[in-house]
Amino acid sequence: MKFKGHLQDKVWYFDDVKLMETKDVTDKGIVAVGGKVDLANGKLELEAGAVDANPALVTAFMSDPVEVTGDLNMFVQLHGTLKDPEGNGSVEVKNGSVASIGFDDFTAMLSLANDNLKIEQAMLNKDIYKASAYGDVPLDLFRSKEQRRDPNAQMNVQLNLDNARLGILQVISPMVEWGVGETQGQVKLAGTLEEPLVYGAVKIPDGSLKFKHVQTVIENIHTDIEFEGNKVALKDISAKLGKGSFKGSGTYALRSNEREAYQLDLVADNAEIASDIFTGRINGNLTVTPQRFIVRPETGSAPPPGKGPRFSYRPLLKGEVRFDDVLVNMPTIPEFGEGESNIGLDVQITLGPKIHLYNKYLYDLWLAGGLHIQGSTLYTNISGTISADRGSISYLRTQFKVRSASAAWPIPGSVLPTVNLEATAKFQRYDIGMRISGPLEEMDLQLNSSPPLTKDQIVRMLTLQREATGSEGVDSDDLQNLMTAGLEMAVFGDVEQIFKEALGLDEFRVYSGKLRSGIEMDTRRNREFTPDERNQYNVLFSKYLTDNFMVGYTTSMDNEHHSVFGQYEISKHLNINYSLNENNENWYGLEYRLTF
Repeated sequence: MKFKGHLQDKVWYFDDVKLMETKDVTDKGIVAVGGKVDLANGKLELEAGAVDANPALVTAFMSDPVEVTGDLNMFVQLHGTLKDPEGNGSVEVKNGSVASIGFDDFTAMLSLANDNLKIEQAMLNKDIYKASAYGDVPLDLFRSKEQRRDPNAQMNVQLNLDNARLGILQVISPMVEWGVGETQGQVKLAGTLEEPLVYGAVKIPDGSLKFKHVQTVIENIHTDIEFEGNKVALKDISAKLGKGSFKGSGTYALRSNEREAYQLDLVADNAEIASDIFTGRINGNLTVTPQRFIVRPETGSAPPPGKGPRFSYRPLLKGEVRFDDVLVNMPTIPEFGEGESNIGLDVQITLGPKIHLYNKYLYDLWLAGGLHIQGSTLYTNISGTISADRGSISYLRTQFKVRSASAAWPIPGSVLPTVNLEATAKFQRYDIGMRISGPLEEMDLQLNSSPPLTKDQIVRMLTLQREATGSEGVDSDDLQNLMTAGLEMAVFGDVEQIFKEALGLDEFRVYSGKLRSGIEMDTRRNREFTPDERNQYNVLFSKYLTDNFMVGYTTSMDNEHHSVFGQYEISKHLNINYSLNENNENWYGLEYRLTF
């Protein structure tokens, strides 16, 4: 900042006053002020200008300033008296944003006279979209009610949205990918800053909108919104979603008794949504109305003596929702944190047929059931059960078939379910059982096998994808298999899923060492691998044609060695094995297992 001036005969002269935003760069980011102020007679003659300045300077004296960016060019002239200044000015902001909402250009022509700020013209441009405004804002509105010269002063500002178009939502929200459709209407702002009034209407006769990460296009959008002073009436909000639709209506009061502040009704009729996480059909109806509730005192505190509980109002979300033909692909368990919003809840959720929870790396479950969610977002009570009687989950690159699974919410006030799941898997000669129980964030995982192994041995076997030896130590084969497991996960992870899904395989894996069939026909498996075997990588495919009959194929990466094999499980203790290698050599085996 540079300030040069002098005082003469009670007149302040601004000889050279500058604010330079960018250090060591002249002629950029400059705000300059010149003129004089006659303190004796209360008169002023001032000029101020800005060139490529930061527009955030206009918010510098706000207690809670909004984020503003861009390049500000401005010229303002003020004259008259300190009590009744007059003047005019022009403002332009290029490539700017307000609260992260960007625009290409904003221009305004302003004049000040008779204690009134007149917006001669204001224009906001973004690409081909435009919104304009003009009108009057009395300076009284910036004074306290006690200091106003005209207690009936009101603003009168006209907003024209005819050229805004629906595509402007892409500018306002980063979640919107694109939008098309004309907007129609004019809105008048009246009243005061404390008690604003809005008149007019905004309509969209036909439009389309697409959100990012959502494949479904919202088509045939119709809106009819009327502003009736203190009341906003949503006459019609409707759109087409896939083969279905949704519509809404309601009212909102800018100022009123809280029990009558708003009413919103939403109806979904076979509304179809397709996205990366959720795909399905939705039917239902929801209403949002104010709800009276008791404000809970802070822990350890009590109401003041002689006073009962304190009441307030919050939004109540009430209705019924049904989901059909749903596919949910959630890669991780969402984090449930404590939020500050307080919304009342009374929602009945019903799961129709074909509710599929699927992630190619984690789970493949078919769900049924329903929930009744009550209480609020701060203290939620959930009744009902979600169950899965078929499907599979993946644990340590091994697919477990689900025998039974359910999720319930027995703990009042908690949104975290308690899970109970039982699943089984076959790994070479072992039948492995899994049981999961407990709250979502503190689930207890139990593993067992036949023939019996400890939990650590099972985890080690599945991690290394190598049959357990009974040893608790880690040998060179284990290290080699661990490196192979990392290679498979990093390089062949997606390929594995493609093969499994396309061919319906139960097992696809990469391993190093001597070629084998997966039913471990090499009786010398505990010996050290030769250097050639260590450098040999093999691929194995297998499929259970029935619960007891498995066939497979394994080959080396260089295709020099390969083997077709089969296994039939007569009982839990007796297997018949067969293998045919690249030299057409047959191998037959009868395997009997004893449990100690």
